[in-house]
Formats: sequence, structure tokens, C-alpha cells
Amino acid sequence: MVRTHRTSLFSRAACRAILGFIIAAIGTASANTEQYSTVEPNNSLERHLLAVQSGERKLPEFFEKLVDSEVVVLSKRDVLDQKTPEDISALVIPGSNNEQRMLAVFTSPELAHRVAKTYPEYRFGITTEFIWLLAHTAPGLGIAINPGWNLGMVLPSYGVLQMRDRYSDRIDQQLD
Repeated sequence: MVRTHRTSLFSRAACRAILGFIIAAIGTASANTEQYSTVEPNNSLERHLLAVQSGERKLPEFFEKLVDSEVVVLSKRDVLDQKTPEDISALVIPGSNNEQRMLAVFTSPELAHRVAKTYPEYRFGITTEFIWLLAHTAPGLGIAINPGWNLGMVLPSYGVLQMRDRYSDRIDQQLD
């Protein structure tokens, strides 16, 4: 089971330092394109994503929900055991054949758990706000939401930049 910790256990400044390093220092894992089994939604965010995939909702509605939601990022080290931000690195799925690398982000610990079995060195989960990850994802890095699952999607790096621009007011509020 993936152990997840809410970043609110730390001061806001400590959270920013820890997760800022995660996004900037990017740990990579070997590519694994294994598809996991289909999954039913575990929460409201996943129900919104499923509704987009089935055509019942528009993508911008999902993005509105996503930027106000918490997500899980897999890490090599338990956030409670780390001594410095350098001790943590997030799971980044490397691209193949000129595809860009993607930060792996999960909409629930249940989906992160299965992927952590594939990447056993990334067995710890950090729960944080998506808006914070959006603000601190390294340039040129995309975001894979629930990679390997039927209930997932990919935001290429230009999509991350567009979302940063669109939600800049919320990012500013979050970082104040």
C-alpha cells in the first residue's frame, strides 16, 4: 500500500521547498507502458474525468475541478523521513521516440498504489493541491494524470503552460 501524507503536516514554506525540489530536480523512472486494468471512479474528481471521457462534460469543466483538487505524487522517500528536500524525487515517466517526459500525478491513492508496484522505488505518496503542482512543474515537462489507467489523460508541456496562464490568479492566491 502506498503511504500518503498531506503536505499540510508541514509549514507552507517547508511544503513549497520540498515540492519545489521534487518538481525541479525530477527523478526519472524507466519507461513502462504497461496498461493497468480499468477502474471505476473513486472520488468526485475521477467522476468528472470519466464524464469528460464519455462526452457528458466538457474538458474546461474538468480543469476547473482539477485546479481545486488534491492529487497524489509518488516519491522515492517518505516525506516524514526526509532530512532535506534533496531526499525526495517524484516519479517522472520518460518519453520515448521524441515524446516529452511527464510528471506522474494521481487522482487518488488507490490508483497511485498500483503504479507504485510497477515502480517500487517510488512507493511513497505525497498528497498536495494540483494548483501548486501546476505552478511548480519544471518547464518542458508535461503532466500525466493517472498514467497507465483508462481513467487518465495527458497534459503536454504546452498545455501546462496554458493552464498556468489561465489559472494565474489562483496560482498567485495559492502562493501568497
